[in-house]
Amino acid sequence: MDKNLNSSNYAPLILFTYNRLEVLKKTINSLSKNHNIEKTELFIFSDGPKNTIEDILKVNEVREYMKLLNKFAKSVTFYEHEKNLGLANSIIFGVNKISKKYKNFIVLEDDLETSEYFINYMNESLKRYENQLNVWSINGMGINKKLLKFPNSYEYSTYFTFRSSSHGWGSWSDRWQKSEWKNEKIKREIFNFQNLLKFNRGGRDLLEMLVQQLNGRVDSWAIKWCFTISRNNGICISPVNSYISAQPDVDGTHIKGYFEILDNDLSESLEFNSYPKSVEINYEIAKNLADIYSPKKPSLLEPNFRNLKQAIEYFVFIKKYCIDKYSLKSKKHKLLGYIKSFLRKT
Repeated sequence: MDKNLNSSNYAPLILFTYNRLEVLKKTINSLSKNHNIEKTELFIFSDGPKNTIEDILKVNEVREYMKLLNKFAKSVTFYEHEKNLGLANSIIFGVNKISKKYKNFIVLEDDLETSEYFINYMNESLKRYENQLNVWSINGMGINKKLLKFPNSYEYSTYFTFRSSSHGWGSWSDRWQKSEWKNEKIKREIFNFQNLLKFNRGGRDLLEMLVQQLNGRVDSWAIKWCFTISRNNGICISPVNSYISAQPDVDGTHIKGYFEILDNDLSESLEFNSYPKSVEINYEIAKNLADIYSPKKPSLLEPNFRNLKQAIEYFVFIKKYCIDKYSLKSKKHKLLGYIKSFLRKT
């Protein structure tokens, strides 16, 4: 396990692909124009097909394209899964593999376009905060500038946030190795009142996404990573001018349609950045960011089908949690024990 890489080395870039050739081509095209891509080791993980002829053909089409790529990175290494792992397991597997060899890394998915300065920004930030152990993630995507308000006195081109982004990001292996993927442990920790308060600082939608993941309704690694960061009092850094813009695609796992929040003008990205003098959250920016992701009313009070469905998801989660941990079908005193335990924690 080689952990003795010089700090001047460029972080390896991990790219995840599946069966979408056209969006992948745009990702590769923008990536090939990055400054210092020729100094970057590229690792491509191709998820396997689902058990349909159509999917097999699409995955094979993607793999044939990748094998014919002109060399534009320092090196290109392919990993092909025989079976379909799904988005979450594919990313966890790939990052685990590369992070065992390298002290830091950059992650990109096949539906993201990058600025020509993306690699420079990521490497500069990874080096700057390598020893700041409360910084857990470098976000390549910043919120659409039309939506996020900054204080008039704010003078930097980057800002700290409680919310990690899965759209082009980087981290360090010592942080990643602390990730918690086990549902049962997360279920125990999420009911701690302090954990809930910390988690919601990034936006009240985070808890709803975590509940859906724990209920098996969505295939997301990112929400568990976000919870891990919050649980460890970590923060992230984002650029004011984004280095990433999302490509909407009807076949995508999560980005199926247009989202203004993910639509960024990459021509505005900066070659050089200014960083806050102190590693701490600007709470005015954090509040403005959380408000973008948080409904004005609690979701249970919103009179529409979507939020009713979310409420049902949450109650199903609580029921499963109680049954799994306290076997409610056996004795009532176990439920009382759960209530008393929960009240003591809060």
